[in-house]
Amino acid sequence: MNKKSDGILVLGVTAILFGIWSLSYYLVSDLVFLKNPHLLSQLQSKGMLSNKIIYLGLVSNFVIYSLFIIGGIAILKLKNWGRNLLILISIVQLANSLVFPHIWKGIMSNTANYAIIPTPNLILYIINIWFFNRRATKEQFKS
Repeated sequence: MNKKSDGILVLGVTAILFGIWSLSYYLVSDLVFLKNPHLLSQLQSKGMLSNKIIYLGLVSNFVIYSLFIIGGIAILKLKNWGRNLLILISIVQLANSLVFPHIWKGIMSNTANYAIIPTPNLILYIINIWFFNRRATKEQFKS
């Protein structure tokens, strides 16, 4: 069995903790948003598409951040599918972080002024994509 590097250990634990934190944060914030009558009425005035986006966000956040936890556990066990999973999730979330704020601003443009600022999570996504694609890292996942 290969010995895992400190980078794999750190990023595996980070993926698990990030998944747990993000899962709890986004589920609570989405549910609070849906329970707030003022915000919900603003959203409903924008039409059904905006309602669907909120529910899609709720479901996708649950799936994505659960997969971060699963991927982090697999990384710690040096499973290559876990490495590939974290790379894939990081690419999807990197694209999502850059595109979704523009979609949201377009939907809510008449009622709110949202700043389009990339999230600090982008750093984690970029590190995951870079680190888990390195040759030295890939070699640790070979049986």
